[in-house]
Amino acid sequence: MKHIKSITIENFKCFDYLFVDNFSKYNVILGENNIGKSSFLEVLLFEENSAQTIHNFQSIVHFRKVFPDTITVSKTNPFLFFVNKFSDLNTIKIKKETFNNTFFNAEYESVRVDGLSSFDKLNFNVFFNTNTIEKEILKIKKDDKIEYRRYWNAQNFEQYDTFLPFVYSTAYYDNDLIRFYSNNFTDNREDKKELISQLSFLIPELVDIEVTLINNKNAVVGFWVSNNYKESLIPLAFFGDGTVRFFRLIMEIVMCSNQYLCIDEIDTGIHYSKFKDFSKVVISTANKNNVQLFITTHNNEFLKAFKEVLEEEDFKKYQNETKCFSLKKLPKGDIKAYSYNFDEFEFAIEQENELR
Repeated sequence: MKHIKSITIENFKCFDYLFVDNFSKYNVILGENNIGKSSFLEVLLFEENSAQTIHNFQSIVHFRKVFPDTITVSKTNPFLFFVNKFSDLNTIKIKKETFNNTFFNAEYESVRVDGLSSFDKLNFNVFFNTNTIEKEILKIKKDDKIEYRRYWNAQNFEQYDTFLPFVYSTAYYDNDLIRFYSNNFTDNREDKKELISQLSFLIPELVDIEVTLINNKNAVVGFWVSNNYKESLIPLAFFGDGTVRFFRLIMEIVMCSNQYLCIDEIDTGIHYSKFKDFSKVVISTANKNNVQLFITTHNNEFLKAFKEVLEEEDFKKYQNETKCFSLKKLPKGDIKAYSYNFDEFEFAIEQENELR
């Protein structure tokens, strides 16, 4: 189980130093604009598997469309975009603790091969399965042990998962959504059945989901809906951004069983009248799949709806598993995370004091 208990980060984007502990099952991250909510979620993507970490941050660069093609991204040093630009340091430091009492402590630094000593060159060759030498590589220090990695993961020896446990606020309908559904749900009846059930509050008439071809060449996700005893296949994209985003969210929660998932601006695309039903489905699905959630929002209406759901009899049991973390900038410019349990979170909303 990869649920995170605490994390410490140094020299990462807007964070000179940030320590946050006592995470819970459902974690709501708040703060004013440009305080670092999205960056905080990205911090969680450091993994003990070095190839996985490289892939995670190359995926972020890809989603942000820094480069137009995936081949360029897959061979790019992604950490250039995540080192604190206002610091003289070139090293990102991370400490991570899970609820399984496992610890991960590492430092990441991009170094030039021509700057390595002969001894270091011999050492870093151990970590590659080819003799190709790039000009720049990644130096990783884990618990006083040094290892080196190329940025092109095809030349690293570890296996890694291509799935990224991160949902961007701008992630809607794209080819990756079609591939994601095709690869993980078309041959799994139970997961597909659960997905249809969870979508029912938005589309009560939904009876089936399939990937179909338009003009015999373009694949699309289609929803079979029943209306007046007649079934019709309608492309998912026709249902609007809110439905598309919710479809993506539920799929990704199911895929993150026993792990964690980061959701940036969770309320994006969802109409305020659906916030309560939406929250119920998200919490229930995460609980069923044992997924730890880290979500950001700046919508006070969503916070109120989320709180009201946790007050309902069927959801009260999740109150002790819910925490809120508010990012605040201190007078000297440092950022600190203040935590609130459910009782404090509830009181603040009732007093109409925004935690964000």
